Amino acid sequence: MDTNTRRRSPQGRRSARSHADSTEVVTYRLGERMVYVTPAETFEQAVAFAKRVFPDQLATIDRKRITFTVSVVASHERRMVEIGPMAWKAVVSTLAQYEIINVIVQPEASGSDDGLPDYLDATSTDSKRSSMHLDLPSPSDAKSRSPSPTPSRTEKALSWLERHLP
Repeated sequence: MDTNTRRRSPQGRRSARSHADSTEVVTYRLGERMVYVTPAETFEQAVAFAKRVFPDQLATIDRKRITFTVSVVASHERRMVEIGPMAWKAVVSTLAQYEIINVIVQPEASGSDDGLPDYLDATSTDSKRSSMHLDLPSPSDAKSRSPSPTPSRTEKALSWLERHLP
């Protein structure tokens, strides 16, 4: 067999493994700046590469805020798709030589969110606490209300028939 001949998969395309082996360089893009890099083996390594090639923009950015997207055509429309950490290797193995991977910095979470809601201090004697109470209806208010009249099924059917029959 000729050493220059590549094996093709049954679909006529190279397998993902041989494609990844042939992709020696991809392009990271952050804003208007683009840099050639070797494909990272893992998502974490990709973040490290991005921080290394864009030090001015990413040096102080928390690693968790850095994500990556690629451009795809779906339903005849060009869209950006984020690459999840668990899919990194599979996605990168299908990229073409010099293909662009967008480096995205996610917005910083506003405020300090420790996941717990703010509650009033139960031991507080602050005047605000006394003014913050629920006004519950008195039993006499509840008795004075009458239920809203709801038409029976028969009344509803008759009403529908009257509207739709001549």
